[in-house]
Amino acid sequence: MKVKSIKLILTYSILSTCTAIIFSCANDDTLIENAATCTDGIMNGTETGIDCGGSCTPCEEGMEMEEEEMEMELGRRAELYVTNNANGDITKYSITGDSLITLRTSSEAAEGIYYDKNDDVIIQASRSALQLEAYNGVSMLTEDTDVSADFVSTADLESPRELAVSGSTYVVADNGSNKFFIYSKDGDSFTLTTTVQVSFPVWGIAFKGKDLYAVVDTTGDLAVFYDFEANANDDFVYPSKRVTIEGIVRTHGLAYSGSDDVMVMTDIGDAMDANTDGGFHVISDFSTKFDALSDGDVLPVTEQVRVAGPSTLMGNPIDVAYDSETDAVYISEVGNGKVLGFTDIGSGGDLTPSYNQDLEAASSIYFSSDETDDDTGNETTGQQTILYATSTANGNISVYDGMGALLKTITSASRITFKLTTNTA
Repeated sequence: MKVKSIKLILTYSILSTCTAIIFSCANDDTLIENAATCTDGIMNGTETGIDCGGSCTPCEEGMEMEEEEMEMELGRRAELYVTNNANGDITKYSITGDSLITLRTSSEAAEGIYYDKNDDVIIQASRSALQLEAYNGVSMLTEDTDVSADFVSTADLESPRELAVSGSTYVVADNGSNKFFIYSKDGDSFTLTTTVQVSFPVWGIAFKGKDLYAVVDTTGDLAVFYDFEANANDDFVYPSKRVTIEGIVRTHGLAYSGSDDVMVMTDIGDAMDANTDGGFHVISDFSTKFDALSDGDVLPVTEQVRVAGPSTLMGNPIDVAYDSETDAVYISEVGNGKVLGFTDIGSGGDLTPSYNQDLEAASSIYFSSDETDDDTGNETTGQQTILYATSTANGNISVYDGMGALLKTITSASRITFKLTTNTA
């Protein structure tokens, strides 16, 4: 990073000579030097280190700041984007800058949000307009603002809950009829490419490479659809594998970090208690633990870290985001109307949030930074779930993949059989 100095040039012309001016025409260099204050404890002006280099005395060895150090000095971009189920507003929090901006949208409620830094656009799923809405140029907004969507999808949705993004593919988990709506984004437009029915109640979803993970609402289960986009081309899709996350009563939110290989899931507890019994689970070394399980297995609570208790202020943690740079977990807490952050999680327990902001009806949450954006990691390789189903009518064996697609039919000499097995290779 190069520190830019501000060169002040004073040009006067009176009677075509500089001699009549109080300031000398030859003092430009003095003005430049004064732009760097060599004793203020701040790297400014032409300095290449704090109070040294440039027009100040030379820096001692090791004192000049590298680009990464200078960025840390100036502050890292770390932002939270939170949707709202009371008025459709989008709230943008700067974690390092300690600021917040509210973008007032025309939606009355929204759930599911994503920020694309490359295009500087926020996309949210409107629960009132039943469509995806995109807002351009949000990084330029510095105060509360009324905003209008720059482009939208068709109004296909029924009851959107969460949004997961992989490249140009946008997947909406919709619990109206328990479906995934799959859109393709091309420039300033969305195209609905596929709608697929899911075999369980849906809510939170997250990509891990090409694999889509989904919480099983009303339970503590987690399901995966291997190579989701390649297989989501029929009316109905079955999960490749579904396991129970021990200790979770009812899960909603889901977040995955590829760089840390960490999965975080929220637990809203008893749906009738919206204020006191919520929590979240952190599963480190997630790929190893999850891949070792077979369909229907249980991931023991001893292989997780649980954060819950009255000090956490969690009653209904509806969604979660994760910062792999600081190992921080951020929660949108709809029951108590808050946005919460937890650091130094350690072995979990009844932790007090290190970040606490009031936000009534907070719903989906997305964390964005240059280090963590699109950190989806890699899909699981060498995994194939096969379902073998036999027929009582003719004894034939039908072979399905994990998504429910028929691979082949094997003719059997047996006329009646009742055996049903699965195999994960």
